[in-house]
Amino acid sequence: MTTAEASANFAALLAAAEHGETIVVTRDGVPVGRFVPERSVAERIAEVLDRYPLSPEAAEDLARTIEENRALMNAGDSVRQWPID
Repeated sequence: MTTAEASANFAALLAAAEHGETIVVTRDGVPVGRFVPERSVAERIAEVLDRYPLSPEAAEDLARTIEENRALMNAGDSVRQWPID
């Protein structure tokens, strides 16, 4: 998608990303940006753990750390508002 198309169809671009599509934005035929579906922190952690399994001891340490820090963390991902100060 060109930058002009992305600008004119921004809502459709976001809807496509929301439904799992990756959109590459180009200027003069050269890729300049990419819209990708957002993944939750839990999905990203699960992907890493699938790729690099933990030993039973490390898994227990991780579970304990998560429990100890659960009260300090928000349930959702933190997203900064635009414009960024």
